[in-house]
Amino acid sequence: MNKSSNDLKENIIELFAYLKKRILWILLSGITFGVLVCTAYYYLVPEEYQAAIKIQSGMQVSNDFTRLITSRPILEQVIYEAGVDMTPEELDSAFFISIVGDSRVMEMEVSDYDPKQAVTLVRAFLKTAKADYGTIFNLRVVEDTGEAYPLPKEYAGSFLRSFLIGAAVCIVIISIKYFRSSKIQKADEIAELLHLPILAVLPRWDIQKRK
Repeated sequence: MNKSSNDLKENIIELFAYLKKRILWILLSGITFGVLVCTAYYYLVPEEYQAAIKIQSGMQVSNDFTRLITSRPILEQVIYEAGVDMTPEELDSAFFISIVGDSRVMEMEVSDYDPKQAVTLVRAFLKTAKADYGTIFNLRVVEDTGEAYPLPKEYAGSFLRSFLIGAAVCIVIISIKYFRSSKIQKADEIAELLHLPILAVLPRWDIQKRK
């Protein structure tokens, strides 16, 4: 048991030493994969835009309005007003509303790959909100730029994840290569492992074969 444990520790130490000698290959694989993914992300993933409108309520709002504005009937009405082909679930994932600090100002944001559609949707939200809750909450527009702005792409996070994946794959490949090259493949290696001469092993195998 102790011998097996010691052999396992020795194998692990040897593997780490083997990987350490190839640290440059591991780093290079991670960097290369990260650069390739970021390049593909830059050229293949379309730009996403965000349009926002700030509105003010005549009363101190709580989570009531934010929940009402994202209810399914409101989402369906917004889709109808904007004339877009979306499901309420898709619209809900593209819409975000937040209360600015401790004020009565709320900011509604819509993200979309089409800047014009982002503006259309956020204004449809405004129209629907004023029609259904304008009197109750005394809503008025504070800021409406009428434009959508591109969202910054997260290259740093993409590169880090890709680097880790590339490095991990390289480590796995190197480890497999190490284990395959360390397998006992010859008779003299068997004899060395068992501390027996080759002739002491092979005749016994011949006898069993004849039987």
